[in-house]
Amino acid sequence: MSNHYEASDFARVFSPKNWEEQIESVRVEACACEEDPLGYRAVFVADSQKPTQGFVVGASFLVERSLDICKSGYSAPMTRQAIALIEGKLGRQLSEAV
Repeated sequence: MSNHYEASDFARVFSPKNWEEQIESVRVEACACEEDPLGYRAVFVADSQKPTQGFVVGASFLVERSLDICKSGYSAPMTRQAIALIEGKLGRQLSEAV
């Protein structure tokens, strides 16, 4: 007996789940160097109606956060978006800045 599978079946099984699916948006803010040595932080907002529902991650921790989430088998699209925003502000790759 042979089983036939569609490509979409494999994509669904083998694609990483989104760790940040409840995060609606991310923005980058300047912060004191005491908070983060790069002077930026990412603000992740879970509910745009309640902007206090979310969390903050310093720019220097974002690459490590992304790697840790990926090692756990998940994707982190909002963290990658935050990294891109901060790299645009710094004018260089974030991994080089740390």
